Parts: sequence; C-alpha cells; structure tokens
Amino acid sequence: MVICKVTGVGRGATWATDGTIIFATGGTAGLWRVSADGREAEPFTTPQQKSVEFTSGHKLPSILPGDEWVLFVDSPQGQFDDGRILARSIRTGEEREVFRGGSAPRNFPRAWTPDGKALLFQRGTGALFNDLWLLPLDGSRTPKPYIASRFNEGRAAISPDGRLVAYESNESGRDEIYLRLFEGGSTVQVSTGGAAVPTWSANGRELFFQTDAGLTGVSIVPGSNLTVSPPRVLLDASAGVLAGVSSDGKRFLMIKRDMQRAAFTFNVVVGWFEELRRKVNGH
Repeated sequence: MVICKVTGVGRGATWATDGTIIFATGGTAGLWRVSADGREAEPFTTPQQKSVEFTSGHKLPSILPGDEWVLFVDSPQGQFDDGRILARSIRTGEEREVFRGGSAPRNFPRAWTPDGKALLFQRGTGALFNDLWLLPLDGSRTPKPYIASRFNEGRAAISPDGRLVAYESNESGRDEIYLRLFEGGSTVQVSTGGAAVPTWSANGRELFFQTDAGLTGVSIVPGSNLTVSPPRVLLDASAGVLAGVSSDGKRFLMIKRDMQRAAFTFNVVVGWFEELRRKVNGH
C-alpha cells in the first residue's frame, strides 16, 4: 500500500501509536506528517529562516514514548554540523531545545529509553568518527559516552523493555548490527555481510535490519539475553528500506527511493507479519 509520494531524498521517519507518520524530506525543508491510511501529507514544522542565505532544515524525527513529543535535528543550511536537537509537541506545537551540539560535533537522535527519561544519540565529526552517547532528560542533562571506541558506531535501537540495545558498528571492517545489554557488558554480532537500520518489533521478540538482500530479521531466543536465531531475509530489496514498525506489530513502513528523480515513496506492508514471524523463527 502506497501512502504518499514525496519530492526529496528522505531523512528519517517515525510512526506514532495512533498511526501518524512524521517524516523528513531533507535539505532545508521542515517535517511533514501523514496518516498511515494514506491521506495527503501536511506540514508539521517550519524551519527558521534568518536571511536569504540562512535557512535551517529539520531531519531524523523520533517520537518520544507517550506520543506527546517528537525529537528532531535542526540543522543550519540543511547541513548536520552545528545542529541542535529540538522537541516539538504534537498536540500544542510547542518547541523546546533539548541539546545544542556546539561548533563541531554532529548529533543525531537515535533512540529513547522506554520511560522517556534518556536519549541515546550519535555524536561525531564526520562519517568515519561517530560514537553513541547517552543524554539524561532530567537533572543536569549532561551527556556522557555510552559506546565510544576507535570504530564507528551509528544508528541504534533500544528494545521495548529497555534491556537490550542493537546498534551499527564497523568493528568487523564493515557496518554490521551488534547487540548488547543496555547496562553494558559483552556484545554479539547479529549480522554478516553488511547491515544497517536496526529496528525492534513492538513486542521486542524480533529484531529487523536492512541488508543488500533486503529486509532481514532475527528472533531473540526465549529466556536468553544475547542469543538470536540465524538471520532470514523477509522482504527483498525491491520493497525499499525499513523506516518503522507499527505499534500493533502488523505493518512495516518502507521507504522506496528514486534517486534519479530525487523522490521517494512511503509504502506500508500490511498483513504479512505472522508469515514474516514464521520466517524469522524458521517455521
């Protein structure tokens, strides 16, 4: 099911429990929102324009647990350098500054803790130098390194129960998905052959990610923390790139890009989840 076609390159999307999808088109544009049932998209944020030469852009939206606030990056001239992380109320439109990166680091929001009290974000000075940091959203709001190494750590996802963190790292020489306990400890490499965009199912029993072959998934072995099933391809690459899973766990939001036309399409894959779960679990 195609829910909307949008001009732009696509810079993130997030899916609320009421079916609202908030997405970014890239450049100096603001965020947009659309219903998962396919209604026409409408503006959600308007970037600041100080002059003809200066216009910010909004990217990488992420909905806080409870569906009240949306976190996103406000980037000067559409670039990530010297950006801020802002939060906007879905209900009232109020905006708050959550974190200001300063003159050098790039800061990308990646995952909330389930209680909404801390933010896991990616900080770096370029494509090859990124770490994961944890920002408490109460008290001093002082960020601290969470996973910092000589490797590049990227997109991350916290399981719905808050126990596990899946994240990208090039520790093996290429980007792969790794899994660890949120409180720390050893890690397990989940993927092989290259992978990105870790995304949890609504119940936390499956972990999905993108590979060259397409949308791929593993199941968490019951009663274990870091034991997973072998990866299985669920949808081939023609379906697009995973952008989210619905709160009822029955639909995937996929972004399919047309780079020649600088456009992309949001598709919702409906009604396949039980079949996909059987594939993940090997039945």
